[in-house]
Amino acid sequence: MMRVALFELDCHHRASGHVHRWFFSTGRYITWATDTPRDLAFLPLVEAAPRVTVSVAAWGRTRGGTRVEVAPVRLLNPQRDRDVPAEATVYDVTAGEWLRLPLAERPVNVLLTDYEPLTIVMRLVEQDRPYAAAVLHWRGRCRRWQPERAALRLPVADRMGDFDQPVLTDRYDETAPESLRGMTKELVIGHAPIMEPTYLGIVSSGTYAGLHRWSTCGGRPIEGVPRFWDRGVPYARKAGLPVSAAEYLVSTSDGMVYTSVKPTTPRCEVQGWKPEGVWLRHIGQVIGHLGTSSGLIGAADPSGMDATPRTVSVVLPPGDTTTHAQLYDRLAGSVARGYWLVDLLGETLIVGRLPRADDGEAVRTYRASTGSTSGLEPEDLGNDELPARQVVLRWGRNLRPDGTTASEADAGTVALWTREWREVPTAVDEQVVTIFGLQGSRIVTLDSDLAYAADAAAEAPLWAAELAAPSRGYILPVHDGAPGVTLCDRVLVIDTVAEFGGGAKAVVYGRDIGEGAFGALKLFVVR
Repeated sequence: MMRVALFELDCHHRASGHVHRWFFSTGRYITWATDTPRDLAFLPLVEAAPRVTVSVAAWGRTRGGTRVEVAPVRLLNPQRDRDVPAEATVYDVTAGEWLRLPLAERPVNVLLTDYEPLTIVMRLVEQDRPYAAAVLHWRGRCRRWQPERAALRLPVADRMGDFDQPVLTDRYDETAPESLRGMTKELVIGHAPIMEPTYLGIVSSGTYAGLHRWSTCGGRPIEGVPRFWDRGVPYARKAGLPVSAAEYLVSTSDGMVYTSVKPTTPRCEVQGWKPEGVWLRHIGQVIGHLGTSSGLIGAADPSGMDATPRTVSVVLPPGDTTTHAQLYDRLAGSVARGYWLVDLLGETLIVGRLPRADDGEAVRTYRASTGSTSGLEPEDLGNDELPARQVVLRWGRNLRPDGTTASEADAGTVALWTREWREVPTAVDEQVVTIFGLQGSRIVTLDSDLAYAADAAAEAPLWAAELAAPSRGYILPVHDGAPGVTLCDRVLVIDTVAEFGGGAKAVVYGRDIGEGAFGALKLFVVR
């Protein structure tokens, strides 16, 4: 029986302002009486299911992100065809009601003239099976229509592309010093051991009149400022006014610091952003809050990451253009096997650590002998670099190291003040050296956004283990559509390939849906 690709296309209807959902397919398909909705005829106007490839980036050397490639969807637009009904059944998502819309001689002209495409969902189902049995494969964000002579071409991007937007959006207005006007405001997330505060000038009136004001977090609430220095010499913190020389006062409600004199080279330690009374510190917590509070995603699940919490140190200075995707990559990539991705429905941001094959249960079994797979194929993961005999993990970055410390500054502060990074090296893996020698192995230096030495010391050996013995990769063609299998799940594979003869688990890190409803589905797995 033929497999059909089903598409649900949400569009903005210009005339009503409502969202309308259109239903298309690669072949004739009508939902069953037991389905919801029942007896719904999909318009058989999709030329072929597009190719979609999704994978967690750089297995074994991951720096957090996920790669997605989606080919355009091509809607056929023939002159009146007997296989195309005279009307389309469309769901008005906004009003919650079904519509019957007449189709012109060229049936999809109406999409170009009356609608802007928003999102599209693809499912696969056997033609003789109910809609409830359809397997969800992906959800994408649509781009603008590209008309062709007898078709409409619809470019599609995965939801991951939605995160290519800057984290900083609030800007300094005309009341700020001239050098800051129009620039985005700084942001500190987690715990910054040292940063340069933003100088806002002398307060002209009110409670703090006559004091110098310094911003640490763009006017946002913070947890605190434990230390404030000038050239490495600490100021004394005051709980209230007045403020004398070599003293500072903190307003945690807006992250402002006040001094009675203007230091030559000010720096401070900041326990950062505290939205809604919660101090954001841990990797998954931070990514989840940024994604949901910005409106880029509706929900987040950081449990897979924050089961082992790691405190971060992120300083985005005024004018910074770091995007959400770039920052999430940095944060998830600060720990071994960290990743972030959007689920198949495009509704939940998931942050976690890539699992190991034998540390959990498989969600599905594939046997070459029964034909559920045509067999494993070796894959080049591109991780053929020399094994690591040692890893040096850098943490606690100082964006503005400075050599102008005062003579009375203590040694610890001078080290903090003058160095960009602090480092945690692992012990040399003598087994790697014995096997491969110094010439056949390497020392790897990795940068992280971790804030604390203890966290860096705990992560460094995990990185070392990952880079000393990279995983082996395979391509696993499957014939059941892999229902319920998503990235980072485990599958049990029984094959004649070495180590799979008696059955072995592998972790899914990618999936490739070939072009057409009969296109082969390939899972990319590692052992």
